[in-house]
Amino acid sequence: MATASYSTSLYHSSPAKFSSAAASLIDYSFSDSDSEEEEFPRISSVLPPLESNYRRVYLLRHGETNWNKEGKIQGGGFDIPLNENGRNQARAAARAMEDIPISLIASSPLSRAAETADMLTQDRDHYYERILVPGLREMSFGEFEGFPRRRAGVDPALKARYERIDKACNEDPSKAFPGGESAAIVAERAKKSFFEMLDRFSEHQHIALVCHSRLNRILISEAFLNDVRHFPNVKQGNSCINAIDIGLDGFTDIKVLNFIDHVKGTLAPDSNV
Repeated sequence: MATASYSTSLYHSSPAKFSSAAASLIDYSFSDSDSEEEEFPRISSVLPPLESNYRRVYLLRHGETNWNKEGKIQGGGFDIPLNENGRNQARAAARAMEDIPISLIASSPLSRAAETADMLTQDRDHYYERILVPGLREMSFGEFEGFPRRRAGVDPALKARYERIDKACNEDPSKAFPGGESAAIVAERAKKSFFEMLDRFSEHQHIALVCHSRLNRILISEAFLNDVRHFPNVKQGNSCINAIDIGLDGFTDIKVLNFIDHVKGTLAPDSNV
């Protein structure tokens, strides 16, 4: 069996300071003025302490791209960068996680995920590793990548064909878009890549991983809900944060799904899917 390939960077710095009160913060606000009266939402506020013999994975979706905003299907074949709103969303995710002692920051190699993950490294004054995981790139939608599913004026016959195929793929994980991947195939490669990453970087207790909407939904359903067929019902907004605890005995426990309080008011219509 081939060994997974990782692109790895190591960073060393001063001892960690995890108190947000003591940290020097970048202003991640979406406007020119940031209210000091309203506390910024942090993922830690809705999480219990991590139990001994467990690791915690913070699984994120990347920030918004122009194709997300326009309702176009990106998939694994198009490397569309973040737009400015997406970069703000990524910065907000970093702020929502700034008090978490993350020591491994991983992502899909596609730039929208990699740039979101890079935002998480800002102002981290402790040792961390930054890696790319090729097996966690977005699902391929084949000939429908680039299809503007929300655009007015789309050919009605083509839209009806897309909706028919999408419905069939949602109902049967073995079905795929023409020229693309099925949910079952993605589940296999995503689960394998995810647990290989955990095994290889086993010394890390708090791990951030940035991937994609369909990939996340399939991985969550296959690996943590024990049935890939759940994926159509899992929501993943841009820059959302999920938290999953994984025991040394292999037991997994979803603590939070689709935390989006930090990007409230910034999500495009139909993007929280």
